[in-house]
Parts: sequence; C-alpha cells; structure tokens
Amino acid sequence: MLQTQSEARQINSQRMRPLERLRFRRMVRHECIKVPHISDTLNLSNRTDIESFDGLHEINGKGTFEFLHKQLNWPKP
Repeated sequence: MLQTQSEARQINSQRMRPLERLRFRRMVRHECIKVPHISDTLNLSNRTDIESFDGLHEINGKGTFEFLHKQLNWPKP
C-alpha cells in the first residue's frame, strides 16, 4: 500500500509514456502562464508568485521560503 498521494503520483508519472509526459508538462506550463494574468486582474500580483522547476509535484524550497518571509514578515535567518 502506498504511503502518500505523492508516492502514487510519482509511480503514475513513471508509468506515463514519453509523449504523455510531454503533453502533461505542456498543460502544466500553460496553466502556470495563466496565474500572473489572473493575479493582475484581481489586483493580487503583489501577493502571488510562481516558481517552476523540472521535477515532480514538490516544494522546491528555493523561492518558497523567500515568499513566506516576504508575505508574513518573518525575519530572515
């Protein structure tokens, strides 16, 4: 039995054929392009950010913590 949804997605993505994986990445990229436009329309561009990297669904951590420090006024270490 799988421990988490993340493991299930990882196994599922490994089963994807190369063409399916390419289509999935293009779909994700297309959806990510919409985010800045929607944020601007709702006047939320100063409260949103998007970070992309080549990998599975995970928190990369590079821009994540910078964003949290900025939005929550956390002191930087």
